[in-house]
Amino acid sequence: MKSFFLVSVTFMGMTIRFCSAGAKAETTETLSFIELGYRADGSPAYTNIDVDPPGPSPGDMQVFQGDIVDTTTRKLVGHDSGWCVRTWTSKQLSECSFTLTIADGQISVQGPSDRHGETVLAVTGGTGKYSGARGELKLNSRVGVGFDNYLTYVLRY
Repeated sequence: MKSFFLVSVTFMGMTIRFCSAGAKAETTETLSFIELGYRADGSPAYTNIDVDPPGPSPGDMQVFQGDIVDTTTRKLVGHDSGWCVRTWTSKQLSECSFTLTIADGQISVQGPSDRHGETVLAVTGGTGKYSGARGELKLNSRVGVGFDNYLTYVLRY
């Protein structure tokens, strides 16, 4: 149910009106996928760019385009693409920006990523069915297990 109110204030002969409609109920949707570390042809989904000094250092970059599969059926449902820039070497932290593309639209994500365990990134927007989406992505990196990432999008509209 929506509520509505109107407030009028008269000051020095001018009337100012403020009105507000009550908040609409928020909808939450959870989407779960696996991002494959290797493409169907066996090539890696990631390209590492090493800047000076050689070895892991701030400014190193990882560019990727990974296949996305359904967690249950393991059928291909889309892809994601983006980049991460290493910001803190000793903790393997990077700042990332990428977009998930599936049949119903796109979901954009941005934030810090830790290559060990679960990372939570911000959902910054979407297109198609996901237009107006906000929320978070829980990314669980499985380094050493085929380099697959487990993705759980918790979207709010």
